[in-house]
Amino acid sequence: AKFVKKLLKPQELYSSASTRQIFDRIAHSSIMRLSESSMDKLYDLMTTGFKYQMISCKTGYEIIDVTLNHLDSIRCMVAGDVIELVDDCSRKVQQLYSSLSAGSFALLRQTVLRNVQDRKVKVSPFLLDGIQNTDGSMVVVPSGMLPPEFQIPGQVRFIVEGGEDQLVHYPLPLSGVCESFNGVARSILG
Repeated sequence: AKFVKKLLKPQELYSSASTRQIFDRIAHSSIMRLSESSMDKLYDLMTTGFKYQMISCKTGYEIIDVTLNHLDSIRCMVAGDVIELVDDCSRKVQQLYSSLSAGSFALLRQTVLRNVQDRKVKVSPFLLDGIQNTDGSMVVVPSGMLPPEFQIPGQVRFIVEGGEDQLVHYPLPLSGVCESFNGVARSILG
């Protein structure tokens, strides 16, 4: 509970060295022991997976969805009093981030991505699945469904006074590969 409180306190982003130190402590708190080489590989896998998840978030709000999905997965792996600790952490995450604006979430996403942008560790499953290039950079697919309230690139709405709004489509390279959102917002926050 103390660790979660400290983690959710507004603060500067942890450095890579600090993050690695926390990761080492968590990994060594189990009965499993890893060699330094194995720990390096596990850390690289985790940080590259995290980077991919952050790149895949189309909006800052989706970062919270990813966080809550991770907490749900942890909840499924624990028992007893630990379940209540995980549930409490989920509530605190929702409570803390529910008041942030879209701009604050965008800044949060940008800050996190800037922190991992130079990490280009090649991970075999990512290379095989085509989500990572041979130089270790991530493949960004600019197609698919847009987030709620986003317009297709090149779509402009003209507001006509006293008349019906006019929607004009200007063909742009990404116009044909993006779809408008047509459903219920996926984020629990918005």
